[in-house]
Amino acid sequence: MGTDPDNRGYGLRYSVLITNFHPHPGYGGGHRTYIRSLCESALAEEFRLALASPPGSTLSRWAREAGIRRYEVDFPGSLREIPGILRSIFRLQAVYREFGFDLVHANGSRDHWIAAYWKLLSRQPVPLVRTRHALRRIAGDPVHHFLDNRLTQANIFVSQALFEQSGAAGRLENARVIPHGVDLRRFQPWERQADTARELGIEEGDFVFGSVAGTGRYKRVDQFLRAFARTRLKRPAKILVLGDEANGRRLTALARELGLEKVFIFGGYRADVRPVISLFDVGFVLSDAVETSSFAAKEMLAMGVPLISSSFCGLVENVDHGDNGFLVHPHRLEEISAAIAAFARMSPAELARFRRAARAKAERCFSREASIRRLGQVYREVLGISAARGWNQARATSGTGGRAPVAS
Repeated sequence: MGTDPDNRGYGLRYSVLITNFHPHPGYGGGHRTYIRSLCESALAEEFRLALASPPGSTLSRWAREAGIRRYEVDFPGSLREIPGILRSIFRLQAVYREFGFDLVHANGSRDHWIAAYWKLLSRQPVPLVRTRHALRRIAGDPVHHFLDNRLTQANIFVSQALFEQSGAAGRLENARVIPHGVDLRRFQPWERQADTARELGIEEGDFVFGSVAGTGRYKRVDQFLRAFARTRLKRPAKILVLGDEANGRRLTALARELGLEKVFIFGGYRADVRPVISLFDVGFVLSDAVETSSFAAKEMLAMGVPLISSSFCGLVENVDHGDNGFLVHPHRLEEISAAIAAFARMSPAELARFRRAARAKAERCFSREASIRRLGQVYREVLGISAARGWNQARATSGTGGRAPVAS
C-alpha cells in the first residue's frame, strides 16, 4: 500500500496504475475521455492514481498538463516486438518500485498482456482489472482463459450489448457491466450560444442536425450526408460536425459532390463541445464498427439533444426508439432519411418532448457519479477492502455525496 507524501493527511491509500496503450498524438477518442473521467473523479480522493501511457500520446500530454502522476511506458503488442515487450515489462517493474501500485487497471489488449507478463515474472500478487472498450470475441483457448480468469480479477464491459456480442458468457467468470457515465452537471441543457452560431454560419431559422462523435470512417457521417441529400425538407436545415481535419476535408468534398456545400459545416476540433451542442436540434451517431458505447452520444443526450443513432452494439442502449430518438441501421439510407424527415416535421411541442426525454435518459442511465461508484466497488472488492469503509472515505474526502452482473 502506498505511503507517498501526496496523501496529505488522508491516511494510507491504495495505489492504482491506470494503463493505456494508444500511442497516437491525436485527439484520443473514448479511451481518453474514459481515463480522464477516472482521474478527475472521486476515485482520485480514495485511491492514489497514476497513468502509464506511451510517450507523446494524447493521454501522456494531457496528464502532464493536468498535473496527473504519469509514467511513460510503451505497450507493443506483436510477437515480432519481443525486445520491446521485455523493455516494457522491466519499465513496469521500475514503475512498481517507484509508485508501489496495488492494482493495475488496463484498457486494451496490449497493456493487459504486458501487465500480466509483469505479474507472472515479478510474482507480485497485484490485482488486475481490465475495461473492455472494443467489440472483439473473447477467446476460449486455455492461454486466454488463464489470462482472463486467473491473472485478471475483473473484466469490465462498457455496455450490456458488448458483453453479449463478445461471447463472454460462459467464458469469463468475473465479468461486470459498467456503462460509461458523463458529468451531468457539466453537460446539461444550454441556451443556444449565439456567438458560436455566428462563427459557424448557423442562422436563426436553421434546423441543425449535428454530431460531436468524430469523423473517422466508421462513424459513417458519409451515410448521414447521403441520406440527407435524398430527403426533401420543407424547412432550412444545416449539418454541423466536429472532428479531425483530414476526415473533415474528405466529408466536405463529399458534401460538395452531393450538392450539400451550403448545408454542411465542418467545425474542426473543439476542446469544449458544449457551445456547439447547444446549437443542435437533433444529434446523430451512425457508427458501424468499433463504437460500443459513445461518450459523445451520452453528452448530447445529457444536454437535451435527441439522437438518430445506429443500432450497432452498445449504441442501441443510448436511445429508446420513438422516445428520445430513433434507432436506424447505419447502411439503410431509407431509415436514416425517414428519421431526418420525422424530426424536421415535428412541432415545437413534440420536439421539446423528445428533448426532455433525452435529458431524462441521461439522468436515469448515464450518471458519471454512479459509474465511478460502481468502478470503485470493483476496485475495493479485488483489493479486499470493505465497500462501506471505502466509499465513505471517498465521500468524506471529496464532499460528494446470461447477463453479466451490473456492478452496483
